[in-house]
Amino acid sequence: MSLINYDRLIKDSLKYVVRHALEHVADKGLYGDQHFYITFQTEFPGVEAPEYLLNEYPDELTIVLENQFWNLKVFETSFSVSLNFNSKIETIKIPFDAILEFSDPSEDFVLQFELNEDGLPDTIEMSELENIEDYTDDKSENKVISLDLFRKK
Repeated sequence: MSLINYDRLIKDSLKYVVRHALEHVADKGLYGDQHFYITFQTEFPGVEAPEYLLNEYPDELTIVLENQFWNLKVFETSFSVSLNFNSKIETIKIPFDAILEFSDPSEDFVLQFELNEDGLPDTIEMSELENIEDYTDDKSENKVISLDLFRKK
């Protein structure tokens, strides 16, 4: 057993990027054409949303933070936001560990997170990072970080 859990450190670092981006928007708002797409697992423990939304989207749901969102609050392990669903303002709470994808199209930036068989976020084994050059393309302008590249097969 390693004294330093590098897998967890990497996962936490990527979740911190999401948390920091949301904190920035909660504090300063969006700028220009900036907006976020956030896809999350609706049945993940700690997700709070109206029952009709959970029934309509039993696996995952994508929300958009652009023009019509209110009360964005960012916590240590989750965030909450009020959105307009079917002409009704509803507040949802999403744990960061429930997030499957976070993107900011205005910056061409995407983070993708995969869940394992237990419904928990996958982690990356540090030994799998040794071959990261095999998965990178220096000419790519797309800023996508996909954890799929490091999934155990």
